[in-house]
Order: sequence, then C-alpha cells, then structure tokens
Amino acid sequence: MSWCVYMMVVHAGGATYCKVGVTGSLWDRICQVQTGCPVRISDVAYVAMATSNFAYQAERRIHWGLNEYHSHGEWFALDLSNEEHKAKFSDVCRRAFGELCGSGWRWVHQDLAGIKLMAGLRLDKNT
Repeated sequence: MSWCVYMMVVHAGGATYCKVGVTGSLWDRICQVQTGCPVRISDVAYVAMATSNFAYQAERRIHWGLNEYHSHGEWFALDLSNEEHKAKFSDVCRRAFGELCGSGWRWVHQDLAGIKLMAGLRLDKNT
C-alpha cells in the first residue's frame, strides 16, 4: 500500500468518534494516534490512493462534507450504526472519492492484527 485515506473509530462515554486522515504508513499512523488517544481504536478502514495529492484532496473534501459532525481536529462525532450518519458519510465519500478515483474505490476494513502484519512485511510503507 502507498498513500491512503483512513478512518479510525473509537467509542467513548456512550459516543462514537471517527478520525479521517491521510498516511503513507497505516500501522505507524495507528500507533501514533493510539499513543495520544486514551480510548482504544476499535475499527480501521482505508481507501488506497494513487498519489498523496489525491489522498489529501479526498481528505479535505471529506472533512468539509462532515463539518456538521466535527468534534475536534480530524475527529467527528459520527456513529455509523446510526442510519442518518451512515447515509451522510456514504454520500460525502461517494462524492469525494468519485471525483478523484471514479468508481474504482472502496473502503477496506482491516483488523489491527492484519495491519500490523502488513507493517511487519513493510507492505504498508510508501516507497
């Protein structure tokens, strides 16, 4: 994997928060975020992007589209088990990625053990 837009999910105090960002090394980024986050990351998904430029453009579009759910920094009070939140997130992503990637994009859900394995094999590094 090279560049990607990622989404990390945490559950805290009865609320769900999603972080949307960009990285060239998913495992390293998870470790960085987890170090500063007092709540365990529960879910990770990513969309592989052709270039860092496309990744940052998609991230900006997603942040802008989810502005009404903005909590702090790159975190959004967004519960994807809520149908309204899920529909909004899907629509924002469809527009952001569709304009940059066409129809060939999808969120890849990966458990943390799989991401750690990819990092160990250096499959997650941007080269």
